[in-house]
Amino acid sequence: MKLYCKLIYLLFTICLSIASSGQSAVKCIVIDAGHGGKDPGATNGKMTEKSITLAVSLKLGEIIKAKHPQIKVLYTRRDDVFVPLHERSNFANKSGADLLISIHTNAARNTQATGMETFIMGVDKSEASLAVAMRENDVIAFESDYSVRYDGFEPGSAESFIIFSLMNYAYRTKSLELATLVQKQYADNFSTPNRGVKQAGLLVLWQSAMPSILTEIGFLSNPTEGKYIASTEGQQKIAQAIFNAVDLYIGSTQTRELKVERNETAKENYELYYRVLAIISKKKKEINSMNFGQYVSVTQEVFDGEIYKYFVEKLFSYKDALTLQQRMTSLFPQGRVVAFKGSREISLDQAKEIEREKL
Repeated sequence: MKLYCKLIYLLFTICLSIASSGQSAVKCIVIDAGHGGKDPGATNGKMTEKSITLAVSLKLGEIIKAKHPQIKVLYTRRDDVFVPLHERSNFANKSGADLLISIHTNAARNTQATGMETFIMGVDKSEASLAVAMRENDVIAFESDYSVRYDGFEPGSAESFIIFSLMNYAYRTKSLELATLVQKQYADNFSTPNRGVKQAGLLVLWQSAMPSILTEIGFLSNPTEGKYIASTEGQQKIAQAIFNAVDLYIGSTQTRELKVERNETAKENYELYYRVLAIISKKKKEINSMNFGQYVSVTQEVFDGEIYKYFVEKLFSYKDALTLQQRMTSLFPQGRVVAFKGSREISLDQAKEIEREKL
């Protein structure tokens, strides 16, 4: 019953998130270097996941700052420190990040396992995806009271994975877009197998209120691949590939924004509406209750270089505008209805004709 209630609440929250989320320019990116401090992550002799992910993260950040200086780049860690998983996503949320990119290395018992893969938050019961989720979530063992911090999460619980995957659902489409771009760059720039885009219940992503991905840049458990991803050359090439994907994502977001902006502009240019011209004056008037009474909150000033015009309300039918003008007669005896198409003033006859055509 407790799980059922929680799922209902989350579905309601998701609906609100989807309704309120929209396309917005990428102004801030948070880069998360997996593991750190007392949590080394995967290891292979002297090589540790925490040192490799930090190196790649810093390199990625430098490329983004060089190519997009207008974008703020932040890091969940810049050195070898332990950062709890919940603090990573909370940091991204508080920073107002538009993207969260978490960088990790993979590991497997089979030392021949190789390739790159990228995860988004979701439910996938495949053995391989669960194995990655379990390994990356194991870090909470270093945190006290993890069950409280993660709202009842229990490692190994299928119910927990369902709950936490729902948390990030509102951003799934854009997370998937970025993850797909990352994997395409891996496929184009590396001979290693492309393990594709997958979903898993990853705690570092579940509270993030923005598109977010976790990318596994290679297997540290594979001697050859481990050596490559630990090399400066390999790390630089990986960072560049991730940047290429981010750059494409930024471009597509800007294109969508421009299209929306153009559509809104076009709509405004053709929109018919009416206002009541309450006052015409050579002197500027204060828009306050003394001058405009109850209409103060819906009054707009327009100065054409010679005179000041004060318009009241914005209505979409002549009948409604005329009713308002008659109601305002005692306060504005010289008031009259004016018609607009977009920002251009038109005659009332033209406006009435447009209204008739719409019927």
